[in-house]
Amino acid sequence: VACPSSAVWLARCSFYREKCAEGDAAQRTRQVYEEALKILGLHPGYGPEIWADYRDFEEGLLAAATEQAQQVQRV
Repeated sequence: VACPSSAVWLARCSFYREKCAEGDAAQRTRQVYEEALKILGLHPGYGPEIWADYRDFEEGLLAAATEQAQQVQRV
């Protein structure tokens, strides 16, 4: 799927991010980001938008995992 705009890819990524809360959809979300990066990752204007959103997604997962691990330690 080749799209000339990051807005379309970011909307698709957002859709999958919302579904990430349901089950183990994180891997599928990563695949969508990787697809976007293959097409727009090196674009000087659109690439940084995709990379930033992907980083935000991964940092969110890391924060949730860290909070969960801390809660397990508390218990």
